[in-house]
Amino acid sequence: MTSPLPATAQIDASYTPPLPDGLAAGSRRIFQAHVDAREFTANALFAHLLWSGEFGVVGSAPNNFTVTLGTIAEVVLYAASTYKPFSYAGGTINQTKIEGGGGTLGVAADVWYVYAYNNAGSVDFEISQTAPNAARTIKNGDATRRYLGAFPTNGSGVPIALHAVRGRYVFRQAQTVLSGGTSTTAATVSLTNYVPTYATIATVELKLNRGTDASNRAAYLYGAASGSYATMQIDATNLSAANYVVRGRADVELDGSQNFAYSIDSSAGSASVDGFACGWLE
Repeated sequence: MTSPLPATAQIDASYTPPLPDGLAAGSRRIFQAHVDAREFTANALFAHLLWSGEFGVVGSAPNNFTVTLGTIAEVVLYAASTYKPFSYAGGTINQTKIEGGGGTLGVAADVWYVYAYNNAGSVDFEISQTAPNAARTIKNGDATRRYLGAFPTNGSGVPIALHAVRGRYVFRQAQTVLSGGTSTTAATVSLTNYVPTYATIATVELKLNRGTDASNRAAYLYGAASGSYATMQIDATNLSAANYVVRGRADVELDGSQNFAYSIDSSAGSASVDGFACGWLE
């Protein structure tokens, strides 16, 4: 059974427009249906992204690096009050795409974000220090930039080599974030310079240096930087008080400041814990 075309808006985001000059009053229902369809499509496809999710970065200096972007089947970009769909076969960009020009990331540890945008009718890319909005779809405060991915830099401004697939980021080399930790209560460890501001889950590895005390030894990884949630426990059994190493890796929840927490049951016999950031999840 068919439904009659209404003369008023039928979707939440639409409106009832005045009839254009020269259009007969009896055409209002058809005109409204076209307006509804347009508004619905525009709202449904705003910031639409369909792509492989492949993302990577490698470099040797703040002004010498390469970002790899996988195939984009479709991305809807907004510019000059219009929406336009684009596709991208995949490829690489470099320091020439840094926002504001200059061609360098600067000499500092930071996190950078990559966006796609409509550049005079062609898809182009931007590398920016501005994070995406809460939905991780567009650049915060700029609807013309569609968010794709992020990468951190070390203290010298060199991108930390990584690869990502559909939001799971893996560092090519684990980054040291804790050395010789001996706290017997939950102690926070910051990942601020290794993960984006929105990150709530990171992949962390703990290395328990057992020490020479004649006892079993244990280290703990805590979610949300709280001593209440033991995400992982690693144990080292006493073997004639020998000093040896035990490792464990887990995805851990971060707190709102991008921290996790660890502890060790005792530092007797020079026991300690090292910690490494291995990546994060979007």
